[in-house]
Amino acid sequence: MSMVETLKERREFTMTMPSFSEDENRIDYLDVSKGILIISVVLCHSPFKYYQILYWFHMPAFFMISGMLYKDEMDVKHQFIKFFVPYLSFSIIDVIFAFMITPSNFNKQNIISLLWKHIYSGKAIPGVFWFIPCLFLSKTIFHYLKKNTSTKTLIITMILMYILGHAFSILCMPDDVTKIPEKLMLPWNMDVVLVCVPYYAIGYFLRNYIDIIKSKKTLIISFALCVLFTVLNFALGIYYYLNLKFSQFRFFALDIIVPIIFTVFILSLSYNMKSGKVKSTLCSMGRQSLVIMYLHKPIVLFLLSKIEFGFVAYTLIGVIIPYLIGKYIIDRIDVFQFIFKGKHKVLVSA
Repeated sequence: MSMVETLKERREFTMTMPSFSEDENRIDYLDVSKGILIISVVLCHSPFKYYQILYWFHMPAFFMISGMLYKDEMDVKHQFIKFFVPYLSFSIIDVIFAFMITPSNFNKQNIISLLWKHIYSGKAIPGVFWFIPCLFLSKTIFHYLKKNTSTKTLIITMILMYILGHAFSILCMPDDVTKIPEKLMLPWNMDVVLVCVPYYAIGYFLRNYIDIIKSKKTLIISFALCVLFTVLNFALGIYYYLNLKFSQFRFFALDIIVPIIFTVFILSLSYNMKSGKVKSTLCSMGRQSLVIMYLHKPIVLFLLSKIEFGFVAYTLIGVIIPYLIGKYIIDRIDVFQFIFKGKHKVLVSA
């Protein structure tokens, strides 16, 4: 059964009632995948020795999964509200935490400066704030291209964007991300959109092969390929590196092959995982991925200003505290669901 058929089937069993939009159409194994990915996001921000590996796939996978969930009837205005109301809310929280960590910096000029950096986004602001604007642009661009062009033209455009994005990275971006000049820190990471739209498109086309992804044979093969590439990367001194935020995509072929292999493995693993506490917890965490993504750094950095801890404690704190806030506070108050998740009550019909 295809993903589209699954969504239609779920709608058929949905009674007409006031409900938070999209909740009834969630697909469990995709939420499990998001749970795995958001843990990897937090882990890669910790002092984890092998963080490089996590960059190979976690952000491209989020774009691919979003592409798998694309709907032809997408309302751009609704999507803007859904994306940027939470973005603004988490930006304000981030600014508050910044001054809680360093109270001496609290003044009008610094407040304006930090808020402007959040609006500008991209490489100008630390953390994951680049993701929401970049995903919104990618989703919107893909929507208009799919709506107004043929499939062949869409694919050709994706290839050209991918090539242009890599050319920009190779020719303009320094290897040391700390030396990226301000003039190359484009608003909303617009240069990164050149490769994120193709990742989004890959997810859209990937859903046509969802039955293959769900296969246990695919799980075994994709896992073997992930292990094989990881071993070869270090054994052969490839030192593959992919960092979307800082426009570090220099391996034209690997930047497609590696993220797809790891994403397919995570999707297949999530689908074939036996039901139980681990699966249900990951699924629940996946549903709080936005909250975890934007709260883990300010919370952990605030605690780090008081006490030091390693990557295990960093990851546990960075995942669990935001998760609990999302599940037991945000999800239980309607206005918070709108403010922090962009959800609003709609009438869902059968």
